[in-house]
Order: sequence, then C-alpha cells, then structure tokens
Amino acid sequence: HVHDIAGFGGSIYAVGSGADHRFEFGNGKVFRYLWRSDDGGETFRTMLRVEVPAVGYDTRFRRLLASGDHLYVLGYLNPYQTEGAIEGRSIVLTHRDGVDEWTDLQGPLSEMLPLRTFEIPGETWGLVIARKGRQGSNHAFRIDADRVVELEGWRDRRVLDVSFIPTARRFLVLSGSGRSEDETSPERFEILVGNTGKPDHLWNSFPLPDVVPRSLAVFDGHVFLGTDDGRILRAKLEISPSRP
Repeated sequence: HVHDIAGFGGSIYAVGSGADHRFEFGNGKVFRYLWRSDDGGETFRTMLRVEVPAVGYDTRFRRLLASGDHLYVLGYLNPYQTEGAIEGRSIVLTHRDGVDEWTDLQGPLSEMLPLRTFEIPGETWGLVIARKGRQGSNHAFRIDADRVVELEGWRDRRVLDVSFIPTARRFLVLSGSGRSEDETSPERFEILVGNTGKPDHLWNSFPLPDVVPRSLAVFDGHVFLGTDDGRILRAKLEISPSRP
C-alpha cells in the first residue's frame, strides 16, 4: 500500500506498508516503508523498511510533511490482534548532499496516530492532525522546520478537513464535536475560520445542522462541502476582512 507522497530536497518520497513479496506477507511479515525516487518518479528504491515485532501487528508509515530542511515521516504500530494501544512510529529525515539521515521523532506527536497533513500555501510551516490511540481526542500541530508546537486553540475538536485561502492568508476548518460519552447524542459539526499568521486562534463558528459532512474545499469564491450521504453542497465564501 502507498499512503502518501511528497517532494523533498529534489527527490520524491513515498510511504506505505506491506512486504517485498507474497511469501513474506503470507508468513505474517509486515513492514512499514519509506521509498525515494531521484528520476521524477520513473523508479523508486527502498530507503527504510521496518518489520512488525510479531504476528498480529500491523505497521505503516502513513503521512509525509516537508518543512524547511526536514521531512516528517509519520507512522504507527497497531497490535490489532490483541486490540492493544496504537503507538506512534515516526521519524524526521534530512537530505543533504544526496544522503538521507533520520532520527526518531520526539515529543507528544511521536506517540500519536497520524491522520492528516497539510502544506500551507505561501507559508514555510505545515499542519499535522493526529489522535491518541484508537478513539482518543484529536490534536493539531504546527511544524516549522525542526519545531513542533501543538495548537492549543484546536483542542477538543475532531478535525475532518482544512482548506486554505492563500490570497487572504485565511483557512477554514471543518470540525466535529466528537462522540458523546454515552454515544446517544448526535455529533455537532461546524466550520471555523483561522489566519495563517496566528493559526492557534479560530473564530466565526458556522454551525452545520442537519448534515454530516466529510470534506471541505474552497474554489472560485465558494465553499464546497462533501457529505456522508454523497451530496456536494455549495455556498458563497464571505469572510470579514476586519478580523486578524
């Protein structure tokens, strides 16, 4: 499986999981992979593959994010057979003089399951959405080269999607409230607005009643919303220029 792809340092990198051949996979050997291409994607070679510790585990490098001279390779280890805790398995790669060097990611993000990554148009930093365990809370992290900072203003939100408006240095966040503890109350959804200069602050909540959204996009002055029942909704984009 190939899960993500990104350009970095003049090369193309891809991440995923699986095995080199059917015999390995058939005997319970599963690996997380990092691949690299130096010919525009014509061919790829394996830069790193890491095997699960035992049968009954799954492991994957799942998301990539390039920021400055660092490439974040985000993955996990999942003991699915015992339904144990999912653990983060992520590295940070640098690419100098054609040679790859990597170290284990440190800090809170290293322990989490990576969900989404976003490159920010016109900015040097990127965004990572991750989760603690199988059903834990979502967390958002700003990554700026070698700095990883959690965005506290995004706490207690289930982030489904983010779409950017480069000409205005704004972005929209499609967010859910998450499941209630008794799982009887329906999840509430909303769209929030942020500024790429101050991404920790979200404002202007636009509630989305009677709809279960899954995706969000901004195009040609409109907001498009993809829903759980296969519809695409459209609304004119209007954001006050007076906010920071």
